[in-house]
Formats: sequence, C-alpha cells, structure tokens
Amino acid sequence: MKKIFHIVTHFDIGGSETVAINISKANNPDFEFHFVEVVRGHGTYSDAFIKDLEEHQIFYHRSPLSMNCILGAFLFPFWFWKIHKKYNPDIYHTHTESPDVALYLFFHLFRFLINKKTKVVRTLHNTKLWKKKHLVGEIIERFFLKYQANVAISLLVKQSYLSQFSFYNKDIPIILNGIEEKQQVPFKRLEHNKTNILFAGRIVKQKGIDILADVILALNKTSNNFFFHIIGEGPLREELSERLKNEDNVRFYGNVYNLASYLGSFDYLFMPSWYEGLSMLSIESSFAKLPVIINSCAGLVDTLPKSWPLKAKDNDVNTYLRIFGNLDNYNRKSLSNQAYQFVSENFGIKQMQEKYLSRYKSNTL
Repeated sequence: MKKIFHIVTHFDIGGSETVAINISKANNPDFEFHFVEVVRGHGTYSDAFIKDLEEHQIFYHRSPLSMNCILGAFLFPFWFWKIHKKYNPDIYHTHTESPDVALYLFFHLFRFLINKKTKVVRTLHNTKLWKKKHLVGEIIERFFLKYQANVAISLLVKQSYLSQFSFYNKDIPIILNGIEEKQQVPFKRLEHNKTNILFAGRIVKQKGIDILADVILALNKTSNNFFFHIIGEGPLREELSERLKNEDNVRFYGNVYNLASYLGSFDYLFMPSWYEGLSMLSIESSFAKLPVIINSCAGLVDTLPKSWPLKAKDNDVNTYLRIFGNLDNYNRKSLSNQAYQFVSENFGIKQMQEKYLSRYKSNTL
C-alpha cells in the first residue's frame, strides 16, 4: 500500500484543499492517504473539514503553528520530520504555494531521512505563481523540475507556467479538476421577494472585489430587485464592507463550510474574477444548476459552454448592468441544464481520481 501525503496550507476553505480531498476520497485499497497542514486552521470550517477526513478514513496531521503561512512554511520541517520518520511516505503531493516552500525546505534540511525512491507530485492550481517573490519562485521551481513533479489543472495554467519558467523543460500533464456532485439543502437566509445573488470566495483582488462593489452600487441606483450574499474571508473584507456599508441589500457571512451543498438555493452566482486557474466554484455551481455570471477570463470561461450568454469582457461594468437588467428575459432552467450537461461531461470526479492514482502508480512521475 502506497502512502500518499497531501501537503496543504491549512485545513480550511480553498480550491486546492477541495482537489486534494476529492482525490483522497477514491476508494482504492492500494493507497493510504494522509493530510498535513502547514499552519493550523481554526474555526467551524476547519472542524468540519477534519470531520470529513475522519468520515472517509483519511489520516491527518495538524500543524502546531498558528501564524503567517510563509513563516509557517519555513518552520514546517522542524516539527514534520518526526511524522515523516514514522510513516516514511512513498509520495508527497503538494498544493501551491506555501506547501511548496515547506516541502522544499524539508527535503533540503532533512535529506538524510528521505528515501531515494520517494516521489513528488505538485498540482499547479493558478495561472500566477509567486507574484513578488521571484527569487523564491526560481529556486522552488528548479526543485520541482528535478522531480518532474508538476501537474496542471488546465491548458491555460500549463501555458502560463511555461511562459513564466521557460527553463522547465519537462512535459506537464493536465488533469482537469474533478468535482463531487453534492446533494442540495436549503440555504435559510434567502430574501424571498428578491433575486438572490451569491458571491463566494477569498475576498482578494484576484476575485474582482472592486468590480463586485462597483456593480452593486451602480445597480442600486436603478433597482431594488437584487440581494447580494457575500460569503468568504480575506484581506479586503474590511475595505469591501466600508464601500457597501450604506447598502441594505448586502449581507456578509464569513466562510460557510460545505457551501457546494447550498448553491442550488440561490438564483445566480456572480464571479467577476480577474483571473482563475480553473474555477471549482463555477463547476460546483453548474452541478447544482446555479447559473453563473462571469468575467470572460480563461479559467472561468473554460468551465461553461462556449455559447454562454452571462459573461462580460474585461470585467466591463456596463455589460454586467445589462446582464443583471435582462435576467428576467433568460430561460434560467435552460441555462442551468446546459451548464449541468457541460460539467458532467468534462469535470466528473472519477476521471480526476483515476488519472492521479495512475500517476501515483507510475514508475516515473
């Protein structure tokens, strides 16, 4: 039985954590799955995440560190080595970016503990890596080149990576994210006389927080038909709250565990992201038959049929206003069925599990 260790930032909300746990839910007696967090997650979401691991008999190892993710990554080797020594993993599977730093440092500081046959898999989840940490990125990427570790979640992610790191001269396979279709349950805080619009995700610049606020403020000048539910946490939450503090059709929730089970309750999902690797939330929404209003950027547009009408180019606010203003003219049921059929054909969980398990079994990664 091969022991697979997934290294994730923390046991908390996130697309990479969802990918990792969906892989690990594969019922295969040839593999034993473990989860390790770089820094300790806290709160109800972390508790529910751990419960999910326990229900699927997935081993997990909690970080003793509650701090900044990068600092936690630098300290990771000094507590993790005992766990490695106890279990001697066959494969490490890391999920960008703090886990990458943690694994790199562990392999270099405790090289004497690591079996030469130990393999590394690393999933590229986004089109932009390392941002301002160019030197760190250069060093880390050469480590993953040595192990031929990279797997991309989409063609765009692969192309973006190779344009950023041209020295990476090995093939990068593509394994599309697979999503587990969730049974839907009612979300209890809907506004029944309004069109309920969901925004969910990290409240960061990437997710188009500026555009979200612009659209809400512009819509409210001409319409009172919409109610916006904003689910998530992030460094720009306070700024977003300040911009929307006078709007009575906006409600903030923080993180909501198992959000995918509530998606079908809403009328539309709004995703004005500036960029995505391959949006799991969009795919989950289509499985829940929740139509998605998107910015037509790669990583989002790839999750929906080519003829999808609810999209704006370059996050154009006026286009969004036209879309919201014309929602009553669309056949919502037809759109939902089109999107559901598309994701069912392209993003089923079984195809992802089978491809990763095959990669784990391969003599050469």
